[in-house]
Amino acid sequence: MGRKDGRKLGKEIFYTAVDIGTSKVCSIVARVGTEGELKILGTGVVASQGVQKGRIENIQEVQAAVRSSLEESQRYIGKGGLSGAYVGVSGTHITCLNTKDVVNHPGDINNISTGQLRELMESAFPQVEETQEVVHAIPIGYEVDGLSAVRNPVGLHADQVEVEAHIVLGDAAVLRNSVKAVEASKVSVKSLVLHA
Repeated sequence: MGRKDGRKLGKEIFYTAVDIGTSKVCSIVARVGTEGELKILGTGVVASQGVQKGRIENIQEVQAAVRSSLEESQRYIGKGGLSGAYVGVSGTHITCLNTKDVVNHPGDINNISTGQLRELMESAFPQVEETQEVVHAIPIGYEVDGLSAVRNPVGLHADQVEVEAHIVLGDAAVLRNSVKAVEASKVSVKSLVLHA
C-alpha cells in the first residue's frame, strides 16, 4: 500500500556523510523529513589518528576511527541500515581550475538535451595526469549562440553552445585511500565531496 505522495511504505532511506580529518572523524546519518528537509538521526565523533593535512598516513588507524564513528552515528537506526556514504575530502592535494569548451552544431535536433549538456561538460574536463582525479566538474555558465550568462540551455535551439566549468582535482592516491578507509566498514562510497 502506498502513501498519498506515491512513495511506498517500508524501508527508509538514510543518507550518511563521513569527514576524515586530522583531529577527528565525524559521521552523520540523516533521512528526508516530510517537508523535504534533512533530519539528523545520529552523529559520531571520534579522535582521529593517522591523518596529516588531508592525507592518510596510517590506513589501519583511520579505518578503526571511521568504523567507530559510523557505529556511533547509527545507534539510532540499528546496524546494517547504511547503504552508502558521501565522503568529504580536503587538504593541500586539492587544486581547482576553470575550463571552457565549445560545441558547434550540437545535433540535428531543434533542442539542446540534457545528454548533450552532459557530453559538453565531460569534454570540458582537462587532461589530467594519472596521479590526479576529477572530484567535481561544476558548470559556471553557458553561452548559446553568443548570448552569455545562460543558466540552463536545455530545450533551446542553438548552432553553438559553450560551457565554462569549475574543475576540482585531487591526488588520486589520497582519494583512493579515503574511499578504502570508509569501505573497510562495509559502507560503499557514493561520492567524494570537497569541503572547506
